[in-house]
Amino acid sequence: MKLSPKPFYFMRHGHTEWNAQGKTGGDEPIPLDAKGIAQAKAVQDVLPSLGITHIYCSPIVRAQETMTLACKLLTCPRTSLHDLREWDFGDWVGQTKDEYIVAHVDTVEPPHGETREAFFARSAAVLEQVLADAEMPIIIAHLGNYYGIAHTLHLPRLYVGNCQIVKFSHHHGGWQQEFVTW
Repeated sequence: MKLSPKPFYFMRHGHTEWNAQGKTGGDEPIPLDAKGIAQAKAVQDVLPSLGITHIYCSPIVRAQETMTLACKLLTCPRTSLHDLREWDFGDWVGQTKDEYIVAHVDTVEPPHGETREAFFARSAAVLEQVLADAEMPIIIAHLGNYYGIAHTLHLPRLYVGNCQIVKFSHHHGGWQQEFVTW
């Protein structure tokens, strides 16, 4: 795979009730809570200054709601991509990390879910597509998608909070990441 070395942005969806409870969301249709709505609205004024030419978004409700609120001032095209959905956590969906670690102590893959290898392959393929299609894209998706991007670009995984924006850029033969918002 040959990724275009174009810069791009990533933003995690806004806060949900399940985030507050520490539950794994997967592709469940969990809407933003009041905190998530406020977070998405808070970045409305930041996004126009980033030069974004295309918005790519997960089809999952919390990401779609984030896009609608956060990108209100942007007039560029918006595309929902099925492959930007969160990692399929199978039997772990709706459980906290502590619950699924105890219940599945002998496995690192979610039972009846997507393997790590399959998820990372999907992440790499959708990133390649986004970078081939747009000059300065933003991806609005999930924490798992950020981890897939970091894995694809051989970057350390940082924790990206709800509605935080990360810029990825290619310099001197390697990728770099930096937070645009905290």
